[in-house]
Amino acid sequence: MKRLLGWISSGSVSVAMVWGNALYAQEVRPFSAWCEERASLSPETQRTIEAMLHRAETTDCVDADVILRETTDLNLSVRELTDLRPLASLTQLTRLDLSLNQISDLSVLSSLQNLDELLLSHNRISDISALEGLPLQKLNLDRNQISDLSPLANTASLSVLFLNENQIYDIAPLADLANLRTLFVNQNRIKSIEPLKDLINLRTLSLNENQIRNIEPLLPLTQMYELHLDENNIVELEGLQKMTGLNELYLNGNDIVNLVPLRPLTSLTELYIRDNHIRNIDVLPQLSSLNWVDFENNEISDISPISKMTTLVRAIFVENPVKTRNCPIEPSSICQFSSESRASNPSQTTSRDNDLDR
Repeated sequence: MKRLLGWISSGSVSVAMVWGNALYAQEVRPFSAWCEERASLSPETQRTIEAMLHRAETTDCVDADVILRETTDLNLSVRELTDLRPLASLTQLTRLDLSLNQISDLSVLSSLQNLDELLLSHNRISDISALEGLPLQKLNLDRNQISDLSPLANTASLSVLFLNENQIYDIAPLADLANLRTLFVNQNRIKSIEPLKDLINLRTLSLNENQIRNIEPLLPLTQMYELHLDENNIVELEGLQKMTGLNELYLNGNDIVNLVPLRPLTSLTELYIRDNHIRNIDVLPQLSSLNWVDFENNEISDISPISKMTTLVRAIFVENPVKTRNCPIEPSSICQFSSESRASNPSQTTSRDNDLDR
């Protein structure tokens, strides 16, 4: 793949690119040149230029060029952009937001060798090879058409990565990204999470709506703080027992019967395990920090084990065959047996598409 070797000259930027063993120089036109010639360019290119002028808050091409070259954080989101070529000379950028556009070609971004935060969610991207070699720390690629993650395999600087709603089935290219702390790969086609076993710095992991059955590869991830595994094919919870610092656990929509592997999770404050096959909740009193638990649509008949718990503020038993609908702890409002007046947990976040600061 290509990588930047080049230099900046007066009036233009010259970039030496490597393709295989072939080295050649490619001149990158400054924004002012694109701007001054925009009347003769395609509507797609004009749209990008106009968006950049808007961000520079001037219609003067030369002034805009100066302003844009001094900018390190550029937001061009929600602009219906397709052509990124006018950005090529802005090599000083450290943060770039191109989310909610119509972009498919990322090749220009390979020259932006100072980027550490890049937002590309809600586009038409399938090929991310242009990102190879960029010093990215935070990357959002949600809601695209990506299946091949291999260009990210050597991006060791990555600490936050969003890949929700793509076409990913193989996460092996992420196996060596040891600095990852936050990873979201919801709504993909993942079956094996074996490549995650060495990512010991992960603190937030979301794998909702995949095809995962075996979660034992998560066993070494002892730093985990928040884990989302909703809507998979999970039956056994072996793999979670060493996450003693885990604070939030989401297991809705699986095939879980046995909660015993959760016994060591004494830091757990929130447990969401709706739509499973839970019958026995004897393990709950050992989860000594638990304050919110959602068991909606399970097979629980006896809720007496929670009588020993002092930290609970909400226990949801909607759509369970509970024998006696009397809450065994005070106040009785802690227990919820009906979907009427459903309480929501204010700490629960349902969408983090652009949250790159966790």
